[in-house]
Amino acid sequence: MTSQVPSARVNLFDYPTALVNGQTVRLSIKAFSLLAYLALEGRGLRSHLAMLLFSSAADRLNSLSVLRREILRVLGNEALQSDKSSLALGDVAVDLLEFEQSNSAQVRSKLYRGTLLRGQFARRADSEFDEWLESQRLRLLGLFQMAELELSRTAMRSKSWLEAIKRLEALATDTLSPREEALRLWLLGLVVSGQSGLVVSVFGMANRVFKQVFDLPFSAQTMRVFELARANDIKACWSLLELELLEVQTTQSGAVPLIGRESVLARMNTAWQAGKIILLSGAPGVGKTRLALEFSRAKGAVWHFCARPSDMSVPYSTHSRNYSTAFDLYPDVVMPSWIKTEMARIVPSLGNAPSPVANDQEQLRFFEAQAEAYRYISFHANIATMVIDDAQFVDEYSAQAGIHLHAKFLPYQPGFPRTIFAFRTGEFKPHIEAGLRQWVEFGIAEWIDLMPLTPTDTQQCLKHLDARLTPLSTQMTAYTGGNPMLLLETARFILEQGVFDASQLQLPRHEGIFAVTKARLERLPAQALLLLRLLAIMDGHVELQTTQVVLGWSDQDLKKQILILEEAHVAKNNQVAHDLILEVILASIPPNVWGHLHSLALRILESAGGLSALRLVHAVAANDTLAVEYYQPKALQEASDLGVFQAQTV
Repeated sequence: MTSQVPSARVNLFDYPTALVNGQTVRLSIKAFSLLAYLALEGRGLRSHLAMLLFSSAADRLNSLSVLRREILRVLGNEALQSDKSSLALGDVAVDLLEFEQSNSAQVRSKLYRGTLLRGQFARRADSEFDEWLESQRLRLLGLFQMAELELSRTAMRSKSWLEAIKRLEALATDTLSPREEALRLWLLGLVVSGQSGLVVSVFGMANRVFKQVFDLPFSAQTMRVFELARANDIKACWSLLELELLEVQTTQSGAVPLIGRESVLARMNTAWQAGKIILLSGAPGVGKTRLALEFSRAKGAVWHFCARPSDMSVPYSTHSRNYSTAFDLYPDVVMPSWIKTEMARIVPSLGNAPSPVANDQEQLRFFEAQAEAYRYISFHANIATMVIDDAQFVDEYSAQAGIHLHAKFLPYQPGFPRTIFAFRTGEFKPHIEAGLRQWVEFGIAEWIDLMPLTPTDTQQCLKHLDARLTPLSTQMTAYTGGNPMLLLETARFILEQGVFDASQLQLPRHEGIFAVTKARLERLPAQALLLLRLLAIMDGHVELQTTQVVLGWSDQDLKKQILILEEAHVAKNNQVAHDLILEVILASIPPNVWGHLHSLALRILESAGGLSALRLVHAVAANDTLAVEYYQPKALQEASDLGVFQAQTV
């Protein structure tokens, strides 16, 4: 007769408890801590677990063995899986794991009973486990709050105002992390449910909590909602509320209104739901970036991780630029201090970098820091999808770190950000493309080739842009070959010319996007063109405040030129709007202006900081001998410090 395996359950939210066959059993604080770590991180190396949990113990590994025996004795011999080097959860139910793996807002709301391991630890500056625990508490709270927001909106759609307002009140007045979007919904809900008399007192209560936690004013969007609610403008409040609920419905359905891309979107949605990487390839200008971003925005928050052509010559430049931007956007992200210390190698604003990378083990720790920084930032910002745009331009060393990142987190768990790679067909190095093909063979990626628009799709696009363009659809189809970027640029060229008669229309000599874009650039004012060329030369590494000082412009001058470039659709978010436009700008810069632009770029980077290798690139292009002599040894040393041992290639 075989003995029955005991049914073990551990609840780690709020004050932790353990049960075997429905009866409460006693476990130590350290045991609960180990179970929490394994539930969230998966299998852990014994050496690392011992260091985390027994930082001051003389014999850490022995202490971990004692802890392991305690868990097996209390919860049963199947509670942990182990080998000589690692531990993992075994046959034990854990509320934390169920919470992580669920896609149901209702389930997450029910399982979250309060702070992870409540009351078990006081924050200690020297404890890596305490840093990990604090960051996980905030992340899990964020996931719970997202579930509560979803349930609140669901209740509002069915006009269950009491249920919705109860949830929103808790979210808007949470003393650890109050949610501003919950306050907006709460105010709107009060008005449309006939409780507008409570608006002022509710706003005042939430405002006190928000200032105490963040010491920041509410956004302009929140203030607008408050003013409408205080005025009891029921019609306007209903309109705003319907828009909020409609946006969420669109997000949940994943529907994106892109002409001629319905079948591609269906494939992307299936892959996304299955937790696969999406590989989106196509010719330049075929619409990869827009498709990837609009699809992703329908799923939630997006991390637009851009690679630029200039990245290919500077080790870690792709990761340096994108992580620097992320840390600027989310300065309050909580993560263990060792991660930020390692990341300081490529993000100088984080502080002093550690000693140079000297061996494979230290390089692996650097890669691990980049992967962990990605995870902590993603969960802090509730990122649903990362879009790696123009992935063919990622520098070799960022690519290696990225491979480590994806190997660590694949297959994706529910709630973990998905990844979309957008790249030009045939422009990856053979060994990288072979690796991507292997992902497809292993079933962890979906490769989608994006094709040009059909003539019917082109006609619909023109009608959507401007009805006056519709009679030109035959001519435009022949001219653009169904390339969406060339179609858009040509449409803008025609609209600027104001000629809509096919017999009178004179398009530039057909050289693809180059001809029509160059013709539009030539009409830009001199200052705007100078700024655009600088944005192109610096290729995503520009810092506008420093640029303004170097150019000697006023705030008004800078804002005016940025507005001109944005209205001309050639720049967006302080960089060139599209890599094809970038190529046109660079190709059309006169030779006598080239060196001057690189000199300006060098001065900007010298003031703004960043990788020495970037400054060396501009010093060489500017033919500045003294600057080259100064930055070349610095760039070589920098590359060596980062573990780029073939530094002569920089």
